[in-house]
Amino acid sequence: MARESTFETESRNLFYREAGDPLRTPPKPRQSINHDFDHLRKRLLGGVLGPEDLDDRYEERLRNPEGTIARMGDLAWEGDELGDKVAEMFERLGPREGRRLFDQALDSGIDSIDAPPTELVDLFAQLDREPEWLDREALNRAGTVIHSGGAVIPVIEFVLDALITYYGGAISRAINATGKMNSRTRLIESNAFLSKMPVPNSLNRFEDGFKRAVRVRIMHAQVRRHFMKKGSPLAASYEDLGMPISNADMMFGLPEFGIALILFHQRLGGRYTEQELEDGISLWVYIVFIMGGKEEFLARTLEEQYESLNYFWACLEEPVVNYRQSFDEIAEIVESIFGRSPLHRMAGKWIATPFARSLFGDRLCEKLGIPDSKLKSIAWPIAGGLVRAREAYLRARGFMSNAKSYSDYRQQIALKKIAKKSRAADGFLKTNYSHHDASATEHVAFSKRKDAVEEFILELMGI
Repeated sequence: MARESTFETESRNLFYREAGDPLRTPPKPRQSINHDFDHLRKRLLGGVLGPEDLDDRYEERLRNPEGTIARMGDLAWEGDELGDKVAEMFERLGPREGRRLFDQALDSGIDSIDAPPTELVDLFAQLDREPEWLDREALNRAGTVIHSGGAVIPVIEFVLDALITYYGGAISRAINATGKMNSRTRLIESNAFLSKMPVPNSLNRFEDGFKRAVRVRIMHAQVRRHFMKKGSPLAASYEDLGMPISNADMMFGLPEFGIALILFHQRLGGRYTEQELEDGISLWVYIVFIMGGKEEFLARTLEEQYESLNYFWACLEEPVVNYRQSFDEIAEIVESIFGRSPLHRMAGKWIATPFARSLFGDRLCEKLGIPDSKLKSIAWPIAGGLVRAREAYLRARGFMSNAKSYSDYRQQIALKKIAKKSRAADGFLKTNYSHHDASATEHVAFSKRKDAVEEFILELMGI
């Protein structure tokens, strides 16, 4: 049966569930859609979901939850029990000793510790078990499928990450409240993480991608524990909004960095086989499993991922009050990298601005401070024409190079880009996330190195 959280909090709405427990009605269910994302939902999901899922009729379904809506609404009040207990262990043993034991188990295996704490034994029992549904061959193909759209994919990935981080209330509220993560720090940390995930074999048990995912999991648990303590200024807000960095929030990453990127390229004319689509979604299913997502609720089919992506965008909480400041900081970083020359200003005005308006719609762009453009109505068709031309060129190149198929050739190109991004991440922020244990001095000092940030982004985008 579901158990109340062990956090020292007066809340009765925070709990852990056992596999097979019946869903419960969320204490504060969603009552309305966040219409800021209506345009984006229709742009990307219009071809795979019916109109009733993308207009005001969806609001009625939120009031009478079932399926994906019911599952995610339920998980908004649950954290990650195994990770949360490790965060508790860090406090009991002290952050230095707790971190030492955790890193040893992660790097050398739980058996390398003579008398490991129960919390670590339980965590690594889950991490060392390979789920029966895991297909490592599909996992290794997934990264190339997701990034087969070329150089524009990491750019869109960067933009989507910034949106859910700073505009989405659940995550932005936590990041702002820690006081340890400015935009530059978060930019490096999240993109270094994302660049490692698609590399073939990176999610094997003792490889870098796997270990990064587990470390982020424990970092999330530490943030949850910090915010849910009695006396925390944010604790009361979670009576209405659910657990900070909840299990539902973790689930958002599954379609956001998988099927969403594929849909973006597909809507512009990118071609995928059914097998490629199934391979593409497998990567983040396993990543979210490693990071503590409830196994029984993982969206492992295309249909479930479409529904999940629609739900999360439709129900994204309103942003914190200073979200524009974060976007302005990111814009300054990008502007400092690409320069402020007349050519770059023209590219922003005639290319980036109209495309952003065509992708995200006027309502969201107004809130983000993206100016209007008379070219917005033709930006998407022009981009689609360029994508189709690229597809035709790569198909011809693939045939000329005697590749087994166009798909294989396209994936070879994507794999090279992913490997390059991964190498770029190696030199930046080689962290075990211990800055969340106590002091953030070293982390903040790194974030202020403007040259390091700029070099990282240039390498990440292959420029």
